[in-house]
Amino acid sequence: MVAKRIAIIYLLLKGIDHRTICYVLKVSSATVSKYLLLMEKSEGVIPTFKAILKNEKIFNTLEELFNSLFAPGTYGVNWSAAWRRKFEIERKKSQGI
Repeated sequence: MVAKRIAIIYLLLKGIDHRTICYVLKVSSATVSKYLLLMEKSEGVIPTFKAILKNEKIFNTLEELFNSLFAPGTYGVNWSAAWRRKFEIERKKSQGI
């Protein structure tokens, strides 16, 4: 249960929709709303998660650069792995997960 609570806070900081969080983590919308209110009052946990998100943005940028260099259709690249990587990046952009 602690892992779900941490995941709720993390996904809320990323800006993920409430319904998506409820569906993925199998929690109620009241639980998500409760942690949204707790986040507004919290001082200790939020800066730590913001630092993690900053590192994640850097990683995502590097991942996109790698995918553009070794894109599907490039000679010498495993096309199925490149397409899988491309679809995963698009999924992360659209859903945030």
